[in-house]
Amino acid sequence: MKKYLIKFNEFLQNAQNNVLEHHKVFFYLIPLVFLVLAFNTKPPQFASSLDSLLNKKSENYHNLKTFNKNFKIAPELFVNFKSQSVWNEATLCKLRKKIDEIKNIKTVFDVESAFDLREQKKIVKAGELDRVFFNRIVELNCHTGGALVNPLENLQKGKFNNLFTDDSGKSFSFIIFSTLSPDELGPEPYLMEVSKIKKVLYDIAEELNLEVELFGNIPYQYSLLEGLNENFKYNLLVLVILGTLFFLFFKTWKVSLIYFSTLIISSCFLFMLYSLTGSPIDVLNNSLFLFLALTTLSDYVFILLDSSKSFLKSFNRLIFPCFLTSFTTVIGFFSLMSSGQEITYRFGLMTGLCALLEWAILFFWAPCMIKSFNLERPVRKSFFREKLKGLMSFTPPFSLCLAFLSFFILFPFTFQYINFNEKPLELFDDSFQIVKDLKSFSEKRGFVAFTSFVTVQDRFTEDMKKQVSNLEELKTIEWATDIRDGLKGDFSESSFTNILGPIQSESWYERRFFQKLQHNHLFLKTFDIDTVYDLDRDIKTICPNNECYLAGESYAYAKFAGKIPKLFFNSSLLSITLVGLFVLIFSTLANNRFSGSYLFSVFFGVVSLFIFLGISQIEINFVTAGVVSILVGLTGDNAIHFASVQIIDGKSLDEALRERAKASLISTIIMLCLCCVFFLFKFNPPKYFGLTLLVGLSFNIWGDYWILKGLSRKMK
Repeated sequence: MKKYLIKFNEFLQNAQNNVLEHHKVFFYLIPLVFLVLAFNTKPPQFASSLDSLLNKKSENYHNLKTFNKNFKIAPELFVNFKSQSVWNEATLCKLRKKIDEIKNIKTVFDVESAFDLREQKKIVKAGELDRVFFNRIVELNCHTGGALVNPLENLQKGKFNNLFTDDSGKSFSFIIFSTLSPDELGPEPYLMEVSKIKKVLYDIAEELNLEVELFGNIPYQYSLLEGLNENFKYNLLVLVILGTLFFLFFKTWKVSLIYFSTLIISSCFLFMLYSLTGSPIDVLNNSLFLFLALTTLSDYVFILLDSSKSFLKSFNRLIFPCFLTSFTTVIGFFSLMSSGQEITYRFGLMTGLCALLEWAILFFWAPCMIKSFNLERPVRKSFFREKLKGLMSFTPPFSLCLAFLSFFILFPFTFQYINFNEKPLELFDDSFQIVKDLKSFSEKRGFVAFTSFVTVQDRFTEDMKKQVSNLEELKTIEWATDIRDGLKGDFSESSFTNILGPIQSESWYERRFFQKLQHNHLFLKTFDIDTVYDLDRDIKTICPNNECYLAGESYAYAKFAGKIPKLFFNSSLLSITLVGLFVLIFSTLANNRFSGSYLFSVFFGVVSLFIFLGISQIEINFVTAGVVSILVGLTGDNAIHFASVQIIDGKSLDEALRERAKASLISTIIMLCLCCVFFLFKFNPPKYFGLTLLVGLSFNIWGDYWILKGLSRKMK
């Protein structure tokens, strides 16, 4: 097998030499292709809806779409106005008029508020005809100027208290339903339209001297798109950090300019691919540029510090080991495709392809640029690079290296402590207004979210209703029948059915009743995946024959997130197995004596990361679930470079370590600094991802270099 690897190395080197014979053609051809594609592709769309997460062929997606269609579910904006004192009739009259004006906004098709709630008050005999009065629960006499002291008193005493108001009588809530869709409008138009509605609400609050809190589906998507737009500016920061660190370690800006050109071309091609395939930019892949820099910069650092006298010779000499390191990186990303979830499948596929593309651009296009402009190796003596010599000279005792074997013993026991209980509302950091509003609102009302709850008429009994009402996960329930029964009053069922026709066509009725199904809302004290799963288990116990069940977006998201542990372990196991076999074979070809040492050192960082996740209790969600696979993809890079020196050049492991260790350490330092960019992101999951990757890379370099060095010295 060793001779086949050497032949493959020769094949790649010959291919690069053939390209360099026509260097001017290839140098101008790639940018030309880029420009042609750029003019024929639209910017990729942003994904802010649950649809972008769910597998379109899954039962979960089908159930959600069926539920939304049956009950005419539309994007909602939950509005809560707060007054400094108990609401008076005059202010409520003004607010009711403002709500009527909101209904006239083009993108608003309905507003549901306590002003619309009615109940049957009395039936007055008038000869042979009955006169029926459906009085408003919130009765206002706005023509007299409003004199009632507490006009919300009837609402507070009824079944809808804590939904539209609270015990203090200082808040009033309503729901705006809109036709707005970010997937149909596009990010910028959607943000503009939502901003118009928000401005109307803030203007009302200012005019009536109120405070306003906004949450729900529309503010969630608005905040998500706002954050995605904000995160893109950090791509520039990535370039600044890279340029600064390259200057500190190599004492010239030319170093970074060559790499920047390859990085920009590769990422632009990737975003074009996203556009051409109709794949959206989401919370997971919106940091693709940063991922690309993290996973490819080590190749360039190894080239800069290669011992070959000619710059082009270094590209030629390292094309094979860097192909292998790119291959292990691709394994790490491609392992995410095993999840069965569209969002992680897209991310794994696209980022893996991009890693290969960057390798091709770096080793075929960059040499053409260097030869076209006769560029020399842009590396000078650096104070910071020289200071690494002392650090690299340290060799840990063999006993200390063996002591770290205990990490591998603890490794299996950490699985049960990894935290998969995701809290969807903690996607945003505290700088988002939706977080501030929800925190303030939940302190007063006692609930943070709701999930839809469907009951089957004639099968859902009063005993079942009582059991559901007593569930500890719930703060309160909005029963669909409460609104209907308030109108029914003294009517018999058959009599009420005869006059139900006009009511059935109203949007509030269609959102709650479909054939024999009734749509209710369960308001949750806490909203995390474990809570929804516990609630689902309790509901299935109460309704064993599907007399009632959970539905809607909250439940669909919980079902999606419930597969994250499988994604985490499957992708981790697959990447560890494939990369482990690859490193084992490669290191065996280098030197049989050190194969075990290579594996021990390579996976020390991964094992340490598992232990860290178990201790820190960082949430593993669909963003952070791939961190182990990505780290594994980066893990084998140093070992491959060390082993390639042994295989291709016939040198010892000590010589390989001396020759390539400095490049390993510098590339790791740069990657650690780039991980800090994740801390600036507007979403919490990327911050956790950056922290876990930073910890993993720190353990990784300790294992890749120092543990391997300590073990090999003893085993010589």
